[in-house]
Amino acid sequence: MNSNMEKPYVVGIDIGGTNTVFGIVDARGTIIASSSIKTAGYPTAEEYADEVCKNLLPLIIANGGVDKIRGIGVGAPNGNYYTGTIEFAPNLPWRHPPGGTPTQRSIIVLRRFRQQRYAGINP
Repeated sequence: MNSNMEKPYVVGIDIGGTNTVFGIVDARGTIIASSSIKTAGYPTAEEYADEVCKNLLPLIIANGGVDKIRGIGVGAPNGNYYTGTIEFAPNLPWRHPPGGTPTQRSIIVLRRFRQQRYAGINP
């Protein structure tokens, strides 16, 4: 099968009050890889988002790389569909995370990784 014809993967991130679980699934819904971190273990939303990215990127790299990922879905308490933010979630330690949602920050990190890879910084 031509690599251009391969089925894409998607990333799922489930943000809960105790744990955040994330993983990669294929087009049939088969879990390819998954991991988790403690949600409340970080004083700021930025530190939390950085830890999600730090743990998610190795899974992505080990399973075909960023080019294989076609989307990211997030489940979050009090997610605002219109603004793309998490607002006043009662079970999260950050009532109104600054700097965007963890998803937005994750996308930025994935884009940076892709740019570095194309520039020859990451193999």
